[in-house]
Amino acid sequence: MSAVVGADGLLERLRLSPRTTRLDGATLADQIVAVVRAAQQDRLNRVDDIGDEAAGEGTDNDSADFDVQELILRVEELEFRAYGDLSRMNAVLDETLRRLDDA
Repeated sequence: MSAVVGADGLLERLRLSPRTTRLDGATLADQIVAVVRAAQQDRLNRVDDIGDEAAGEGTDNDSADFDVQELILRVEELEFRAYGDLSRMNAVLDETLRRLDDA
């Protein structure tokens, strides 16, 4: 059994071996949770390592902090844009469904 977590932290892939069909539901669920958590933790560790390397590249901690703050601002901006895009998409879908209901 194996799991892969994407850059977004969400589960991308879960592979079950043929042996898993012999497990009872509770044991299978426990093993899936353990494998997914291990994949998530591995992903977090890789992100932390990248952050540590990036912070170590600066000449002083202030420049590393500035880069982190800039990253945070950019992520917040992307979240705001994504929310707007999703809101517009929902409005279009709602209008489409309304038109289909009216037809």
